[in-house]
Amino acid sequence: MKHFFLFFSICFSPFVFSQQFVPVEPDTTLIRELEEECQYMHTRGFLYLQHYYAKVGERDSVDYIENTPGPPCAYRQEFEGGIYFSTRNCMEEGGGEEWIRFPKMDLSTAQDLINTLFYDNDNEWLSETRFAPDGAGCSYSILQKEDCTVIHYYCGC
Repeated sequence: MKHFFLFFSICFSPFVFSQQFVPVEPDTTLIRELEEECQYMHTRGFLYLQHYYAKVGERDSVDYIENTPGPPCAYRQEFEGGIYFSTRNCMEEGGGEEWIRFPKMDLSTAQDLINTLFYDNDNEWLSETRFAPDGAGCSYSILQKEDCTVIHYYCGC
Protein backbone atom coordinates (compact mmCIF):
# COMPACT_ATOMS: atom_id res chain seq x y z
CA MET A 1 0.00 0.00 0.00
CA LYS A 2 2.87 2.34 0.82
CA HIS A 3 4.36 1.79 -2.65
CA PHE A 4 1.02 2.49 -4.32
CA PHE A 5 0.64 5.77 -2.43
CA LEU A 6 4.20 6.80 -3.32
CA PHE A 7 3.63 5.95 -7.00
CA PHE A 8 0.31 7.83 -7.03
CA SER A 9 1.89 10.88 -5.35
CA ILE A 10 4.79 11.04 -7.78
CA CYS A 11 2.64 10.59 -10.88
CA PHE A 12 -0.09 13.06 -10.03
CA SER A 13 1.65 15.73 -7.93
CA PRO A 14 2.58 17.88 -10.98
CA PHE A 15 -1.13 18.16 -11.83
CA VAL A 16 -2.05 19.15 -8.28
CA PHE A 17 0.69 21.77 -7.89
CA SER A 18 0.54 23.31 -11.37
CA GLN A 19 -2.80 25.04 -10.93
CA GLN A 20 -3.14 28.22 -12.96
CA PHE A 21 -3.73 31.57 -11.28
CA VAL A 22 -7.29 32.88 -11.41
CA PRO A 23 -7.61 36.65 -10.83
CA VAL A 24 -10.47 38.19 -8.86
CA GLU A 25 -13.25 39.14 -11.26
CA PRO A 26 -13.49 42.95 -11.27
CA ASP A 27 -16.62 44.92 -10.56
CA THR A 28 -16.18 47.26 -13.53
CA THR A 29 -18.82 49.71 -12.33
CA LEU A 30 -16.90 50.14 -9.08
CA ILE A 31 -13.54 50.44 -10.86
CA ARG A 32 -14.93 53.15 -13.16
CA GLU A 33 -16.34 55.02 -10.14
CA LEU A 34 -12.91 54.85 -8.47
CA GLU A 35 -11.36 56.10 -11.72
CA GLU A 36 -13.66 59.15 -11.66
CA GLU A 37 -13.11 59.76 -7.93
CA CYS A 38 -9.35 59.99 -8.40
CA GLN A 39 -9.91 62.19 -11.48
CA TYR A 40 -8.24 59.62 -13.74
CA MET A 41 -4.89 59.96 -11.92
CA HIS A 42 -4.78 56.15 -11.75
CA THR A 43 -5.66 53.66 -14.46
CA ARG A 44 -8.20 50.86 -14.27
CA GLY A 45 -5.41 48.31 -14.03
CA PHE A 46 -3.85 49.96 -11.00
CA LEU A 47 -7.22 50.62 -9.35
CA TYR A 48 -8.23 46.99 -9.88
CA LEU A 49 -5.07 45.77 -8.16
CA GLN A 50 -5.30 48.35 -5.39
CA HIS A 51 -8.92 47.42 -4.64
CA TYR A 52 -8.64 43.62 -4.78
CA TYR A 53 -5.03 42.92 -3.73
CA ALA A 54 -3.01 44.39 -0.85
CA LYS A 55 0.15 46.33 -1.65
CA VAL A 56 3.41 44.74 -0.57
CA GLY A 57 5.92 47.40 0.46
CA GLU A 58 6.53 50.75 -1.13
CA ARG A 59 6.83 51.63 -4.81
CA ASP A 60 10.24 51.09 -6.32
CA SER A 61 12.00 52.09 -9.54
CA VAL A 62 10.37 55.51 -9.15
CA ASP A 63 11.12 58.15 -11.80
CA TYR A 64 9.92 61.73 -12.34
CA ILE A 65 9.82 64.02 -15.35
CA GLU A 66 12.76 66.37 -14.90
CA ASN A 67 11.92 69.79 -13.41
CA THR A 68 8.24 68.92 -13.14
CA PRO A 69 6.42 68.80 -9.81
CA GLY A 70 3.80 66.15 -9.39
CA PRO A 71 3.36 62.42 -9.19
CA PRO A 72 5.98 60.02 -10.52
CA CYS A 73 5.89 59.22 -14.22
CA ALA A 74 7.18 55.69 -13.68
CA TYR A 75 7.24 53.18 -10.84
CA ARG A 76 6.77 49.56 -9.90
CA GLN A 77 4.47 48.29 -7.14
CA GLU A 78 4.21 44.76 -5.79
CA PHE A 79 0.86 43.34 -4.69
CA GLU A 80 0.00 40.22 -2.72
CA GLY A 81 0.08 36.93 -4.55
CA GLY A 82 3.22 37.75 -6.52
CA ILE A 83 1.51 40.36 -8.71
CA TYR A 84 3.54 43.33 -10.00
CA PHE A 85 2.33 46.56 -11.58
CA SER A 86 4.68 48.80 -13.58
CA THR A 87 3.97 52.04 -15.36
CA ARG A 88 6.00 54.36 -17.57
CA ASN A 89 4.61 57.63 -18.85
CA CYS A 90 7.67 59.90 -18.76
CA MET A 91 7.47 61.47 -22.19
CA GLU A 92 5.95 64.93 -22.30
CA GLU A 93 4.02 63.90 -25.40
CA GLY A 94 2.74 60.55 -26.52
CA GLY A 95 1.24 57.70 -24.64
CA GLY A 96 1.85 55.69 -21.55
CA GLU A 97 2.61 52.04 -20.97
CA GLU A 98 1.69 49.71 -18.15
CA TRP A 99 2.40 46.10 -17.32
CA ILE A 100 0.68 43.80 -14.87
CA ARG A 101 2.65 40.65 -14.12
CA PHE A 102 0.45 37.89 -12.73
CA PRO A 103 1.40 34.37 -11.73
CA LYS A 104 0.91 32.04 -14.71
CA MET A 105 -2.70 31.89 -15.91
CA ASP A 106 -4.47 30.33 -18.85
CA LEU A 107 -4.64 32.43 -22.00
CA SER A 108 -8.45 32.38 -21.92
CA THR A 109 -8.41 33.67 -18.32
CA ALA A 110 -6.16 36.59 -19.33
CA GLN A 111 -8.43 37.33 -22.31
CA ASP A 112 -11.48 37.32 -20.02
CA LEU A 113 -9.79 39.75 -17.63
CA ILE A 114 -8.99 42.14 -20.50
CA ASN A 115 -12.53 41.81 -21.89
CA THR A 116 -14.01 42.62 -18.49
CA LEU A 117 -11.65 45.22 -17.04
CA PHE A 118 -10.54 47.07 -20.18
CA TYR A 119 -13.51 46.58 -22.52
CA ASP A 120 -13.69 49.19 -25.27
CA ASN A 121 -16.19 49.21 -28.15
CA ASP A 122 -13.42 50.32 -30.53
CA ASN A 123 -11.16 47.36 -29.76
CA GLU A 124 -11.20 43.87 -31.19
CA TRP A 125 -9.07 40.76 -30.82
CA LEU A 126 -6.57 41.02 -33.67
CA SER A 127 -4.94 37.76 -32.55
CA GLU A 128 -5.19 35.47 -29.54
CA THR A 129 -2.92 37.81 -27.60
CA ARG A 130 -3.66 41.33 -28.92
CA PHE A 131 -6.78 43.43 -28.23
CA ALA A 132 -6.54 46.78 -30.02
CA PRO A 133 -8.41 49.45 -31.98
CA ASP A 134 -7.98 50.26 -35.63
CA GLY A 135 -6.04 53.49 -35.05
CA ALA A 136 -5.37 55.54 -31.92
CA GLY A 137 -6.44 54.23 -28.54
CA CYS A 138 -5.40 51.66 -25.99
CA SER A 139 -3.84 48.40 -27.11
CA TYR A 140 -3.55 45.34 -24.85
CA SER A 141 -1.20 42.40 -25.27
CA ILE A 142 -0.82 39.15 -23.37
CA LEU A 143 2.68 37.77 -22.95
CA GLN A 144 2.78 34.17 -21.77
CA LYS A 145 6.03 33.27 -20.04
CA GLU A 146 7.07 30.05 -18.35
CA ASP A 147 6.22 31.21 -14.83
CA CYS A 148 3.96 34.23 -15.34
CA THR A 149 1.45 36.01 -17.54
CA VAL A 150 2.00 39.68 -18.37
CA ILE A 151 -0.72 42.01 -19.56
CA HIS A 152 0.92 44.96 -21.31
CA TYR A 153 -1.03 47.95 -22.45
CA TYR A 154 -0.19 51.11 -24.29
CA CYS A 155 -2.48 54.09 -24.71
CA GLY A 156 -1.63 56.77 -27.24
CA CYS A 157 -1.53 57.80 -30.85
